[in-house]
Amino acid sequence: MTKKILMAILFCLTIFAVLSDPAMAFRTSDLEGTWHGYLAGIDTVAEDGYWISLKLDIDSTGDVQTTSTYTDPSGSTKNFTGGSLALDGSGKLTGNLINAEATVTVRDGKMDRGKTVIGFADTTDDDHLHVGKLIKAGGASFQDSDLAGTWHGYLADVDTDTGDSCWVHLKLVLNSSGEVQTTSTWEDSDGSSGNFTGGDLDLDSTGKLTGTLNISTVTITIEDGKMDQAKTYAGIVYNTNDNTMGKGNLVKTGGSFTTSNLQGTWHGYYLEIESDGDAYWIYATLEVNSSGGVEGGSFYGPLGLISTFNGGTLTLDGNGILGGTITTTAGNTATISHGKMDQGKTIVDFVDTTSNSELDVGMFIKAGIPGSNVGSQLLLLLGD
Repeated sequence: MTKKILMAILFCLTIFAVLSDPAMAFRTSDLEGTWHGYLAGIDTVAEDGYWISLKLDIDSTGDVQTTSTYTDPSGSTKNFTGGSLALDGSGKLTGNLINAEATVTVRDGKMDRGKTVIGFADTTDDDHLHVGKLIKAGGASFQDSDLAGTWHGYLADVDTDTGDSCWVHLKLVLNSSGEVQTTSTWEDSDGSSGNFTGGDLDLDSTGKLTGTLNISTVTITIEDGKMDQAKTYAGIVYNTNDNTMGKGNLVKTGGSFTTSNLQGTWHGYYLEIESDGDAYWIYATLEVNSSGGVEGGSFYGPLGLISTFNGGTLTLDGNGILGGTITTTAGNTATISHGKMDQGKTIVDFVDTTSNSELDVGMFIKAGIPGSNVGSQLLLLLGD
């Protein structure tokens, strides 16, 4: 009994410390620094897809500096002229980015608990949509050997001739020099699959990623990429020599997982591709219990609420590979084709196909403030 009383007191004091310490919650000042962004873009008038990479320099008040830039697939780089971003205490992102062509308004965004990755969706006043992520610069020095291992990639790919889009899942096996091993594989939402025939990736000391991936005569050129500070996650944009391009995320294997790691609220940011080729973003909240059961949530498109989640079951194996289904009140079922949880257990990337023949590719970021797992660990102690 004495032990339980003491542990209860410790629990209360710890929770109070977590909630009262501003360093444990999110603040706009967490945005200070340089962020590299990798976005899927859609011109809703021309119905064209493309990618955009960003370099955002943000001060401690969230103001976007005029040294910030954006680059398109042609290689054209332009500066932002201003803007202001903000974070609330739960890590939700709001605000805008301003350039000479348009004002970009963040419709929804979420910073991860490590404060180095942000997922978001936006609209512009010139009829464009974007969805993707920001990865913060900084951390320890990087080198090619940080690439060694197996990485799962989740790409949104656009055929620039036809305008058709699909998702692609990669399993990249890299050696300590960044060379792509021929055991590396790919599969796409059309049902095609195969092996990579080579390639070479390079990582500079700041974690910027470039290089090539080869599939027979097709060369995928990574135009820009960034590894996160934990060295287990990366964002990329790419062009190919067969008139496709896209953006994607890479998640490194490693760690130990159980389905209970899915428990909680997750914020989703993903591209949805309809059967007729039209594409748009979705942002979502998803409630999952400790058994992987989907208990609720809702999802929104650029025009507002689309539907709510009302069922399904997700699975996570010991390697962090995601599977399962999610159902909606509209009668649609999304079947996860492949997904991977990061080693920090707060980000999941995935691709899926729905019963309405839609394709999704994107990410989920777990809700909660940094250190918010402390309480659950103490509750386990109280049960001893």
